[in-house]
Amino acid sequence: MKPIVASVKNLETEQGNCGIRKRILEGGESRQFAVSEVEIMDAHFHYHKSTWELYIVKKGKGKIILGDEIYDLNEGDIVEIPPGVVHKAIPDPQMTVLVIMSPQNAEKNDIHFVTDERS
Repeated sequence: MKPIVASVKNLETEQGNCGIRKRILEGGESRQFAVSEVEIMDAHFHYHKSTWELYIVKKGKGKIILGDEIYDLNEGDIVEIPPGVVHKAIPDPQMTVLVIMSPQNAEKNDIHFVTDERS
């Protein structure tokens, strides 16, 4: 398997589940990780049954709700989200994060939305 070098420059944007996304590195069947840059907006509470996520705040600030806890987020903060943890990111007023998923393809195959009025 060959290594991949990727960049956010000149990538198209698309509507993702948590905001406007640029897919930097798609996992593919033989890859362990998927990486996206996401401008958080209109996120909904969700969880993943088997996927780990790592959020790295690139720009802005906001909050993240993890289970019953709310945490403030600022540039440079990192959040590890294990499988099964209900979560939602909230920008204040804007927040851009790198989202690293392992294993890959969680956005398509392992996202489960829940109804929650905590936001």
